[in-house]
Amino acid sequence: MKDRITTAIQGVRRYHFENGFFELMFGIIFFFGGVLVKPLPIPTIPPWLSIACLILTPFVVLYLWSRVVYPRSGYINNMPGTIKKRLSRIWPFLVLEIFLALLIVSPLLLMDSGPNGDGGASWTTFTFGLVMSLFFAFLGFQSRLRRLVVVALISAGLAVVLSPLFLGSQSYYFSNPQIPYWVVYASQIFITAYFLLMALVLTLSGGIAFLTYLHHNPLPLEMVHEQ
Repeated sequence: MKDRITTAIQGVRRYHFENGFFELMFGIIFFFGGVLVKPLPIPTIPPWLSIACLILTPFVVLYLWSRVVYPRSGYINNMPGTIKKRLSRIWPFLVLEIFLALLIVSPLLLMDSGPNGDGGASWTTFTFGLVMSLFFAFLGFQSRLRRLVVVALISAGLAVVLSPLFLGSQSYYFSNPQIPYWVVYASQIFITAYFLLMALVLTLSGGIAFLTYLHHNPLPLEMVHEQ
């Protein structure tokens, strides 16, 4: 009996991640996050557009989920029904999120900024990438999806490579007719590269998972006839 309950719980957890929508959503968010924090003003993309896309992405993904996933897999909600019960389950995660946020910005709080004012900031991509690695690994083990564990390992690898451990914390100076004098700090390069590379990884992972999901979960015949 206990094994059946455990299997059922794992099935609910897999439901929310096996179709690839989760990675696609994060891939889009990471892409526009990278565009928003890019160090150079070229190409010219208004910050408000990136922010609007970041805000709208979860809503668009949820809408597509309702149109694509629900007809194939049904609707599963593993959250308690009442607001009080939901808050009782959410607040521990809020405390954990605050702790992880402090961990991410800890280099800014604990390290000397260095001669170029970028010493602590250049390590934030390292802490952010490791925190995201733990996040993806947790989801991967919870849902028993190996691809999320692979994403976690890639995130950890990028966190190490895009840090002063490998690339130092040198500042770069640009000068051309469009940008007469522009300073780019290592932290800006690291975080932009991490966002854009992870956007590519998550989009590939989610896209392959989504195509596999569609292949194994065709629309029911009655819905096909309705269309």
